[in-house]
Amino acid sequence: MTKKTWKIGDSHSSSMLIDWTSNRVFGALSWDENPVHFDDKRMQNTHFKKPIANGIQCISCIGAAIVDMFCSDDTMVIAIEQHNSFIKPVHVGDSITATIEVESIPKEDEYWLQAMVTRGEDGEVAIACRFRVRVLHA
Repeated sequence: MTKKTWKIGDSHSSSMLIDWTSNRVFGALSWDENPVHFDDKRMQNTHFKKPIANGIQCISCIGAAIVDMFCSDDTMVIAIEQHNSFIKPVHVGDSITATIEVESIPKEDEYWLQAMVTRGEDGEVAIACRFRVRVLHA
């Protein structure tokens, strides 16, 4: 079996729609019932103007990109460190795309990734992240 490796600059993307159903399900699963995610009427009185998606739900799109890039019949991946910056809101109803890129390889089977979540067709960066992941061979 040839061991799969990745190099600096390798990248992958994943997309999702943050719709009302996924927003509600995520809120229930995470026990996050913060009205900023669900209360359209109250949010109209804020500078956001409408409900915003849970930031962790949006980051899960990065997780999907990581799994797509690093998992195979012979490999699995775990995140061991992450740093997040929430730059712009993602609203319920927005489509988002998460893009990851290998930034550095500190040791065998360990990778630092630059990651970002962009929203809509304009591609504005909503979330910027760094992840350190470890690839498991099994």
